[in-house]
Amino acid sequence: MTHDISYYYYNEPVKRNFICSDFSIIVKKAEREYTVAVADLLSLDYIDGADVVLYDLQGDIIAESETDCSGIA
Repeated sequence: MTHDISYYYYNEPVKRNFICSDFSIIVKKAEREYTVAVADLLSLDYIDGADVVLYDLQGDIIAESETDCSGIA
């Protein structure tokens, strides 16, 4: 029994998105609410006053908020 190598081997290169940032962004979802924490990776300080906007897969805005002094929105 011979196997066609093209069945197992796909010529297309692997593509990945890679984003570099100085911010640590953590998003948690509990039922219908989202909690977002934003911090600066270089100084490890929380980011106060950051605008947070959540989008759905269609690009529509789900929610907007601003982080408080503890970096939570």
